[in-house]
Amino acid sequence: MAVKVYFTKHGNYARYNVSPPGPPPDGFEYVKSIAANWGNFAAYGFDTDIDAAVNWPNGHVYFFKGEKYAKYNIQQNKITQDPHETKDYWDGFAGTGFDEYIDAALELGDGSAWFFRDDECLLFGEEKGTETVVVGPGKISTLLPDLASASFGSGAEGNFGSHLDDGVFMSGKGYLFKGEHYIRVTRSGDFLLVDADYPLKTKDQWVGFPPTFTAKNFQSIWIDPNHT
Repeated sequence: MAVKVYFTKHGNYARYNVSPPGPPPDGFEYVKSIAANWGNFAAYGFDTDIDAAVNWPNGHVYFFKGEKYAKYNIQQNKITQDPHETKDYWDGFAGTGFDEYIDAALELGDGSAWFFRDDECLLFGEEKGTETVVVGPGKISTLLPDLASASFGSGAEGNFGSHLDDGVFMSGKGYLFKGEHYIRVTRSGDFLLVDADYPLKTKDQWVGFPPTFTAKNFQSIWIDPNHT
């Protein structure tokens, strides 16, 4: 079954059609305005400059912007509750910096997710029946060393050890994006291993993005897994 992948930049989004195992050949479909097409996002101030998005198995997507998050119902195409302070509802985030802003998030298919901020990460999941931070926070290079080893250039910024854009998980694989590049990762327990031959340039694999919405520097990414 094909899925729709949504990439956001500022006040717009691009929709991309992906058939497993992805990414293309199906490809780019269009660019549209968030405010005009995503339910009540504008009313809550989430129609531009979203920091990160993460799918959840309950049919919702959580969008993060600054110190707040919004819960979006995919089927209803609307935010279903007033945005809240992240520190008040994501147990273990308070005081870590992850309650101030998040760069990227990658759900692992089971209601656990890695969150990324600057050069740090943490794993949010279930422990003893409670959803909380179960690993970290700590340096990406320490907790997920394979990401920091995924190099596409020289210098501290030339790898996936810091300042990720965002990511999505589909068909058993995770896709993490940074600047002009992306990596595909395989889950190993709670941790992530970078597949061979990555990083790759996004524009060479996720083809068709127009000059008005180039294949780089995405702000948030999420999927509609049931949209055919």
